[in-house]
Amino acid sequence: MNTEKLKELITNSDSNQVRKNIMIGFIDRATENDSLKREDRKLIEEVGSVKHLDEVVLSNDDVKIYTVRPKGNDDWDTKYPYRSIFKNKNGKWERTCTVSPSFDLAYLTYLEKKYLGLNSQFTDFAIKMLDIKIEE
Repeated sequence: MNTEKLKELITNSDSNQVRKNIMIGFIDRATENDSLKREDRKLIEEVGSVKHLDEVVLSNDDVKIYTVRPKGNDDWDTKYPYRSIFKNKNGKWERTCTVSPSFDLAYLTYLEKKYLGLNSQFTDFAIKMLDIKIEE
């Protein structure tokens, strides 16, 4: 999409200046948001080795939680669509190897992996404490 042409058309329109500024601001924010989404997708595909990325659910400077599309008759991706990558203590992006059935569990898994390391059982205890039901 050529946003410069849109901005030019808005600038040359008969609308008042306030309305022009609002429309140009909207276009700028949409362009920036689209650029950030593309960067997130590229990072997730590289770090997480994801070929069938569906949606980025959470994206901030520390963690990116996303879902994957089921490929073929893969029951695993249907049952556990949530994955995550996070920035480790060295500032390098790393993927969590655990898949999750819900966003909540994916976030708990990220916290466990980042702050406590493997086999800390933080996620298991948090699930029990928060009374989260997991479908078997």
